[in-house]
Amino acid sequence: LNEFLRFQTRFTGAKTGCGQGGCGACTVAISREAGRTPLSVPSCLTALPSLHGAAVLTAEGLAGKDGLPHPVAERLAKFNGSQCGYCTPGMVMRLYTELSGRKGGSNCEEKDLEHCINGNICRCTGYRPIIECAKSFAPGSTVRNPLDPSLVAGPYDVARDPQIVLPKSPGPLNGSRWRRPMVLSEVKQALQAGAVVVAGCTAAGIYTELA
Repeated sequence: LNEFLRFQTRFTGAKTGCGQGGCGACTVAISREAGRTPLSVPSCLTALPSLHGAAVLTAEGLAGKDGLPHPVAERLAKFNGSQCGYCTPGMVMRLYTELSGRKGGSNCEEKDLEHCINGNICRCTGYRPIIECAKSFAPGSTVRNPLDPSLVAGPYDVARDPQIVLPKSPGPLNGSRWRRPMVLSEVKQALQAGAVVVAGCTAAGIYTELA
C-alpha cells in the first residue's frame, strides 16, 4: 500500500521509514464498514490486494472541505509537535483513529492517549510536545501549551472528522495471485486450488522472499 500511495497517487503523506512496521511513519487509516471507526495500519506492511472493498484514509484526507486542518493536525502543529515533520503524518493518523473512536477523547484519560502512540517513533526524539498534545485531548486535561496559552485543551468535535466513502458493491477479488472470497463456497474453491490463507501478511511484508 505504501508504494502504491507514494508512487501512483498524489497522497504522499504516508512516509517510508523502517519498511518493517516498527516506526509508524507510514500509518494510514482503513475502514471496511460504514459507521465503524477507521483502524490505523502500517501501510508498508499492508498488501494492496487485502484492501479490496475497503476505504483508505491518509493524512491529506483529514482536512476539511473548507481547507482547514483537522483538529488533531492543528493541535499537534500548535504544540510544535511536528518538528522535522517526517513522523507527523503517522502521529496524526494514529491519534485520529484513537480519538475518533472515543468521541474525540471524551472517554479517554491522559495515560491512554500517552500510550496510544507507542508504535510511532520520532527521529528528532522530541516526544514531549507530541505526548503533551496527545494528553491535551483528555477531558479535564491540565496540559497547557507554552507556545499558545490561549489554546483550550479537551476533546475535539468529531463532526470535523471526514466522511468515509466506501467503494460501491465491491465484488470478489479473483486476481492471478490474490483472492478475496465473499462466501464460504468461494473459500472452499480457493483452498482446493492451493490458496494460502493470509491474515496480517506482516511476515511477507518484511521477508519479501515469502511473498
